[in-house]
Amino acid sequence: MKTLLLILSLTMSAPVQNNVPLPQEGNQWVEKTYTITGDWKLEEKDGDLYFVLADNFKTSSGPDLKLYLLKTDMDTVGDRDSVDRIGVFVAELDSHKGGQSYKLPSGTKISDYKSLVIHCKKYSVVWGGVRL
Repeated sequence: MKTLLLILSLTMSAPVQNNVPLPQEGNQWVEKTYTITGDWKLEEKDGDLYFVLADNFKTSSGPDLKLYLLKTDMDTVGDRDSVDRIGVFVAELDSHKGGQSYKLPSGTKISDYKSLVIHCKKYSVVWGGVRL
């Protein structure tokens, strides 16, 4: 009984954003054109939602890397898709390696999206992304 109460307590205390328990996190990346490694998570701070890359994040550098939220699953995204036309822009990628944090657009219902991708807008190349 004590174990059940502890599990319920931990489950109920997890923050919820748009009916999605947080934090969502992982280290699995769906690679499309380049290798991407490192941990990531969705994190809520002061009512805002952030996509956070850990210190061990690393990918190939590019000239115009941006983050986009997509309503489609990573399995259906092609390596040359123009996700900038169908996705919601989050931010320019600060660096191709190391820890960084990106605030998602205000009012974003994360439950409406299935993936977050790294995309080179200049050459319309999808690096890869994560499943949400």
